[in-house]
Amino acid sequence: VYKRQFLVIATGSEPSYFGNDQWKIFSPGLKNIEDATFIRGKILKAFEKAERIKNIKAVKKLMKFIVIGGGPTGVEIAGAIAELSKKVLSKEFIAIDTKAAHIILLEAGSNILPTAPHSLSIYTKDSLEKLGVEIKCNTIVQDISENLVKTNTKTIEPETIIHSD
Repeated sequence: VYKRQFLVIATGSEPSYFGNDQWKIFSPGLKNIEDATFIRGKILKAFEKAERIKNIKAVKKLMKFIVIGGGPTGVEIAGAIAELSKKVLSKEFIAIDTKAAHIILLEAGSNILPTAPHSLSIYTKDSLEKLGVEIKCNTIVQDISENLVKTNTKTIEPETIIHSD
């Protein structure tokens, strides 16, 4: 008895903004190398701007990064920003402490990595928190505009918003 087997190849994908396509201009997604290059530039520019500003409140906003979506891509991005700010860039800037960057990972569900085994989700959460990432589960994004993310629990004003779904 032969069973039919199929291989489906679906190339290319677009971030899902869950019917809110207007968010796209304020929170780029990560689906290809061009997206990655653009996001890297945004992150580095935020630190460079913070280096030149004397206003402490403005510096804190510039060094606040929101990552929307706690799936594999969001987890990877949040961890990469944390490692970049804590380990790589800390020797590159004089006026700012890049280790003080505030990385917030927002997840609508009750756990990050919701499709992974629960033990892996817990391990990953602990690892990210050790890197200084603030993880907000059960946090639903209600609106995104320039430098503003409104959720079901609070409004956050970061310089950089990255959408990973």
